[in-house]
Amino acid sequence: MDPLKQPVLDALEYRLRPFEAKDVELVREASVDPLIPLITTVPSNGTDKEILNFIDRQHHRLMDRSGYSYAIADASSDQALGQIGLWLKIPVKAAPASVIGLVLIIETKE
Repeated sequence: MDPLKQPVLDALEYRLRPFEAKDVELVREASVDPLIPLITTVPSNGTDKEILNFIDRQHHRLMDRSGYSYAIADASSDQALGQIGLWLKIPVKAAPASVIGLVLIIETKE
């Protein structure tokens, strides 16, 4: 496997895939969360342009070899449910060599 080609990973009812423009609503939901923009690069109350820039930055993570950023999607609908990443370059001196990060947007049905 070419390390600069991000694979799609299917596992039961979920799929890990690169972010796509159709994932803007997931990122928009994350952008209005009080915590997510503080601990990630998701823009706070992001505009359409800022959200699309966020998605574009996820594609560049592999190219600059900083890591793999995946959308966690429902395998049947391909709707993005969250994000998971394996980060190979961490800008903090004392950080371990790699870190796995996870953000999920949970819908509650009432």
